Amino acid sequence: MVNSKSKCSVLNSLLSAFLIAGALFVTTPKTADAGVTLSVKGGVVVFEDGGAADGLDFEMGYDAGYAAAIAIGYDLPMLPVKVEVEYLYQTADVDKISDPPAGFTALSTFSGEATVNALMANAYVNLPIPLIKPYIGVGLGGANVNYSSISTDNMQLFDESSTLFAYQGMIGIVFSVPVLPVELMAEYRYFATTDSEPTADVVGTDFEIPFASHLGLLGARIEF
Repeated sequence: MVNSKSKCSVLNSLLSAFLIAGALFVTTPKTADAGVTLSVKGGVVVFEDGGAADGLDFEMGYDAGYAAAIAIGYDLPMLPVKVEVEYLYQTADVDKISDPPAGFTALSTFSGEATVNALMANAYVNLPIPLIKPYIGVGLGGANVNYSSISTDNMQLFDESSTLFAYQGMIGIVFSVPVLPVELMAEYRYFATTDSEPTADVVGTDFEIPFASHLGLLGARIEF
């Protein structure tokens, strides 16, 4: 089950790293003119096993899924900082439920899908290291987390959707393409939301589902 304290610990670490990086490089002038950028990213996502609370205790496991993102950004003048607005999509299939509710222990086949649509406001600090050009960033926003047809054998357990506060931390590297105004990116990202509201109902019990994911993304960015 995802622990809320562990989520806070990860977020605090990412925020601390971001603030330290910003303090180190905030006085470093940019070598390039500020400009508007368009970026697209895609890759693999692994959802953390998510469990129920408020009266139930079970965990859903997922297959590896996929993610895609598109963002419009702006490089702040004279600062190694980029801000952007991003749409992020994630999806993965449910493949197991550990410790299912009483009455379902004999049922072994699970199915369903979890899908996340998020709108995020991100900020990045570009670290002044040549060639690989690393960056670190954080983001805040909102996400709709939809659990579609979560079922065991021929019985549907729940089908619910919640709109939640979301946050994320990113670390990656950028490679410039010679001659072309294009940059290639490789990125790791941690994404999480607050727990869903207790609106789903299984065997007469409301419950919450914490959500978190790990993403490995590749992408490209063009400056206008």
